[in-house]
Amino acid sequence: MLGCQTQLSRLQTLCVAADIAELTPGSMFSVRVLVRSQHVRVLLKQFVGQPKNPAAGLTPELYDELLSHFQDTDHPLTPYLEAEEINSRMFCPQAKDLITFLHDVAAAVPVSAVLPPSVWDALKTVMQTRSFGSAGDRSFFRERAPILHGFLAWDMKRSDNSMSGDAKRLLQHLLDLARAAFVPAHLQEYRGLKRRMEKGSAVEAGTEIDLSTASEEKLFLCTGHYFPSLPQCRSLRRYAANYHSQRTGTTCSKQHYKHRRLTPGLFFVYCLDCQKCVGFVAMKDAESPRTLFEAIYVHWPEPPEVVVYDNSCHAMTYALNREPAWFKHVQWVIDATHFPGHTGCAYAFDIKRQPCLSRLNSQICEQRNSRLALVQKQCAFMGQLTFLPYIRYFAHSINTIRNLPWK
Repeated sequence: MLGCQTQLSRLQTLCVAADIAELTPGSMFSVRVLVRSQHVRVLLKQFVGQPKNPAAGLTPELYDELLSHFQDTDHPLTPYLEAEEINSRMFCPQAKDLITFLHDVAAAVPVSAVLPPSVWDALKTVMQTRSFGSAGDRSFFRERAPILHGFLAWDMKRSDNSMSGDAKRLLQHLLDLARAAFVPAHLQEYRGLKRRMEKGSAVEAGTEIDLSTASEEKLFLCTGHYFPSLPQCRSLRRYAANYHSQRTGTTCSKQHYKHRRLTPGLFFVYCLDCQKCVGFVAMKDAESPRTLFEAIYVHWPEPPEVVVYDNSCHAMTYALNREPAWFKHVQWVIDATHFPGHTGCAYAFDIKRQPCLSRLNSQICEQRNSRLALVQKQCAFMGQLTFLPYIRYFAHSINTIRNLPWK
C-alpha cells in the first residue's frame, strides 16, 4: 500500500452542496436488467451451467419453478428454456453461443453491456430484414458485440439464415431494456430520500472548492487529483443514489485493504494506446468504482470510448446510477488477469472476448504500478503536502524514462 500519514492528510473532493430538490437521479436497476429476481437469476445460472459442474443443472422440481416464472408472464425468454435431461438433472441444450448469451442477459448487470448503443441501429436493421446484409455486418457485430453476434449466428443457422420470430421478440425486449438504462428516473422513485439525508447516511463529499478562483496547484494539493493534460472541467453533483441503496442481489466482490496509519493509496490511470500514465488520484477512502467515476467525470471533457478496470461490472452500475446519459457510449471491460475471478459476471466484460481490444496490453496498470514499491517506505513518513508533489515527480519519471535503472 502506497500512502502517506493519515493524520497529516485532509483530502477534499469537488462536490457542490444540494438539498433534496437538487439531487441528480440516475437510472434504476429494475429497468435495465432482464431478470429482477435474484432467486430466478440463480436458477437460470444453474440451468445454463456445464454438466461436468456438480453445482450446475436443475432438479425437475426447480426446473418447473423456473419455467412457471416465465410462462406466467408470457416472457420472451420462455422459448429458450427447453431443457435436456442429463444424469437426472435439467440443462439448457448444449449450444455454446446460446448458453453464453443466456448467461449474460440473465446476469445482474445492465442489458446494455451485451447490447451496447453502438450496435442498436444495426441490430434494428437486422431485425427488420431478419438476416445479415453482408459479411461486413457480421464483422461489425463480431467486433462491437461478440456475445450478441454469437446468438444471432446460432439462431440464423438453425432457421435457414433467417432470424426466428422468437429471437426477434426477445431482442426487441432486450433493446428496450438497454435503452432504459440511460434514462434518468424521477426523484419520486427513490424512497426514503429525505429521511436518509437527515440521518446523514451518505458519505460526506468534502468541502466545496471554487473552480473559478483556485489555481491548478491548489486544486492538486487539496484534492489529490493530478491529470496535467486533463484539467478539472466540472464539479461532481450530489446524487440520489448516494442516499438510496438498490437491491441487486449477490454480485462480484473485491477485497479492500486498510492500514491503521496510512491513507488508502493511489489510483493511477494509464492510456492503453501510448502506455503512458495519464494521471492519478490520491484516495481518501478505499478504492471503489467511486474513485474511477470521479476521476473520469471531473477531468474528461468527453467520455472515453473504453474503460479497462478490474471492477468494471460495478463501475458501470455506479456510473449508470449517477450519470447514465454522460456514460452512454463508454465500453466497460475487465482486464485479462482479474476477469477469471468474476465468477458470476457477464462474459461481455471479458476483454479477451472483444476482438478489437484483446490485442491491447490490459496489464499496463499492474506492470507500471509494481515500480511504486521503490518509494513505498519513504512515502509512509510523509504528510499530504509532501507526498503529492513527490508522487507527481515519480509518475513523471516513469513516463519520461522508459527503462528505469531501478529493478
